[in-house]
Amino acid sequence: MRDEEPEPTSLYYPPRAPFFSPLRNGWQSFRRQLFAKRSFLPKNLSLGKLLLGFWIPGYGYCINGTAAPARWVLGAWFLGLFTFLALLTEPPIRSAAFEIAPAYLAFGLMISLHATSATHMVAMVWQMVEFSRRVLVGVLVTAFMILFVYFPAWELVQRRWFLPVDFNGTRLIVYPRADVATIRRGETVLYRIRGSYDSGVAVGEGYGLQPVLGLPDDQIRFDKKVFWVNGERQPSRPEMPTEGEVVVTARHWFIWPELHTTIYGNADRNENVLAQRQQAFLKLSLVAQEKFVGRPYERWLFWKQSLP
Repeated sequence: MRDEEPEPTSLYYPPRAPFFSPLRNGWQSFRRQLFAKRSFLPKNLSLGKLLLGFWIPGYGYCINGTAAPARWVLGAWFLGLFTFLALLTEPPIRSAAFEIAPAYLAFGLMISLHATSATHMVAMVWQMVEFSRRVLVGVLVTAFMILFVYFPAWELVQRRWFLPVDFNGTRLIVYPRADVATIRRGETVLYRIRGSYDSGVAVGEGYGLQPVLGLPDDQIRFDKKVFWVNGERQPSRPEMPTEGEVVVTARHWFIWPELHTTIYGNADRNENVLAQRQQAFLKLSLVAQEKFVGRPYERWLFWKQSLP
């Protein structure tokens, strides 16, 4: 029995389309309309200029050739940026009804200036004359600026360059990407304190801002009124033990915490409770480097920062 020859493929039979063809065809059609026809844009405006109007403050006024308002908006925006950075160390303004940091007033001014120029561009491109439509466009553009431009940018800045922190009524700017390997004894660091409860002693969760007293492998020995770091004598800190020693483990620092303590009843007369408090402080003093938040800048812009 001879093998059957395969039937020849018809030249008029179209190839079978893959299941994602509708999506691909739809995207190609959208791309042709967006980049080739650009039916939604005036002839004298490109898509690149439209995007620049949303990302550069004041550029929206340059679309119709009026450069003077663009310069004023851009200059005022940079002035707002400098004011924002300068006021970051100012504590919040408190009243009976609200609390707001002065720096964020300048931050709001920056958003308003940017959104105003972008709204002008949108209203001019699509020839919006009615007041109600301009107001609606202004609200939508401002919301877009807040959600997709300024807040993401501010979050990125706080993670990489500088982080404002309120600590005991003082606002500090810390560098969140400082290398832990460069931290030396005596340098002040900001670190996280995890809440705990042990032997009747409760510790609230929060942040600590104290100098590093010991580095990994340092030997700490406690004595009355003093403690020793590798044989170097230093004055004792509140709640420190009066005897014993500890060796700082790898990837840890020795930082003695300064906490606001509250004792209920007559616990302050109980030596057992006092010993428990000293042990709780001693556990908190060995700080894992992974809890490091940042190192305060010595100077911020033109002013020296004062540690609390």
